Amino acid sequence: MNTNITTEPVGKRDRLIRAARRSYYQLGAAQSTLKVIAQEAGVPLGNVYYYFPTKDDLALAVVTDTESCLTAALQSFEVNPDPRERITAYLDACAGQAELAVQYGCPVVTLSLDLHKIGSPVAALAAECVRVYQGWLERQLQALPVEDPAVLAEELFAGIQGAYAVSSATRDPDTFARQLTRLRERVRNLPAPEPELVEG
Repeated sequence: MNTNITTEPVGKRDRLIRAARRSYYQLGAAQSTLKVIAQEAGVPLGNVYYYFPTKDDLALAVVTDTESCLTAALQSFEVNPDPRERITAYLDACAGQAELAVQYGCPVVTLSLDLHKIGSPVAALAAECVRVYQGWLERQLQALPVEDPAVLAEELFAGIQGAYAVSSATRDPDTFARQLTRLRERVRNLPAPEPELVEG
């Protein structure tokens, strides 16, 4: 799933944040030096310190932007009246990012893992992004007549992350596609929502 949905021209600060997000995702937080990020953003290194005096300040901006873009991306699936279709649309979006998934894994979870590895003071905030992600799944399932939405959401989330992890470890996009197909079928076979919930 692409969590960076904005395409409008941006200023130096936003370019730095987006470059940092790409660098964290593709190189890892430890290897994402301010120099590398400045070059990626096309911004002089001295300007980085103007906007972000420390690397932790930039990491905080990355986490904040990630959560904002993630929330907007998830909300875009709310146009579907059936929660099962919302989750299916989300899985379709993940499938559309298969190449990146195989190379780098899930962008949201990878960010949290990397920041925890380096002991970043904003690692706990990155973990909140993961909870936003899983919480969205749980809210969709709460609108369905299923026995335990929280447990099912956790299982689906684990299945999605398993698909990311295994396909990334094996560099096999077919694994990613197969696992997402199985998850789609599981979601489609869930009981339909009550009519009033669909209409609402």
